[in-house]
Amino acid sequence: MRHLQGPAFAVALAALVILPCRQASGACLEIPKDALLLIEKSRTESCALCARQFRKEAFAILDAALAPGTQIVPAGPCVFEKGASPDVQEFTLSPAPGEDGKAEGGASEHAPEVVFVFHTRARRLVGIPERECTADEVAAAFRGLAPKSGFRGRARLVRFAYGEGRTFTYLVKENRIVIHCRLEEVSPAKAGP
Repeated sequence: MRHLQGPAFAVALAALVILPCRQASGACLEIPKDALLLIEKSRTESCALCARQFRKEAFAILDAALAPGTQIVPAGPCVFEKGASPDVQEFTLSPAPGEDGKAEGGASEHAPEVVFVFHTRARRLVGIPERECTADEVAAAFRGLAPKSGFRGRARLVRFAYGEGRTFTYLVKENRIVIHCRLEEVSPAKAGP
């Protein structure tokens, strides 16, 4: 077995440090449409085995796209939007992933909802390491936002030990993709251009 030395070792080490910190900024997070379409298809498929296979394929695509450490920083017209319930630690992207497909006929009633959930030391799921929890001051800033209000900020996808993918869970009955993250920054979105 050959060992890396010199410049080759430096390049390999830099790749290990940089790759887990991918960033999705400048636009809303790109969630592969193929995965969303496969989940939609699984909702209308009458063959249970086929529906399960569609979901399995969708989860593999999502798992590749939603790697732990990916940083999400909405820019331009895209903002985070706090959920409707003041007690829930969840938010969405506005416009929602896949909404740009509305020109092709709009979102199907079977399209999955995509939400982000952050965790705190006081409120976290088993399977989320404590080191991946949102800081108390950031969580307090989020709680201070009005329900359904837009905000700017930064989130980083975190590993969840019990999901369908490394960073997400799919709730079949609710048809929701829940992406687990650490909210790192929150500031109210400014109104207007």
